[in-house]
Amino acid sequence: MNKEEFEKVYENLYQIYENSGDISFDAIRGKNAKIRKNAERQLQGYINSAISKIYEHEEILQLLTPDSSEIGRIFFFDEFKETRCFRNDLGRLLSDIQDEIKKLK
Repeated sequence: MNKEEFEKVYENLYQIYENSGDISFDAIRGKNAKIRKNAERQLQGYINSAISKIYEHEEILQLLTPDSSEIGRIFFFDEFKETRCFRNDLGRLLSDIQDEIKKLK
């Protein structure tokens, strides 16, 4: 991937990160089960959007799952899809993408 492609993916994933903030909080710490369940459903849409963007670029998938073993990569990716881990893992991925962009300058 070139610098512009990394920047475009970063922009798309950052938008997902920003938009999912309040929903992620409600999914984890909502006042009652109804609020948490509704937020989890909404958050799942953001998770699916992020996964779609990540699958489009092998280099981004490599950044998300740095372990070289197949089992390690599966573990990292499964954790990423969990509502309780999504925002933290996406934030870490965004930081890794920024590092890659800096390397390409």
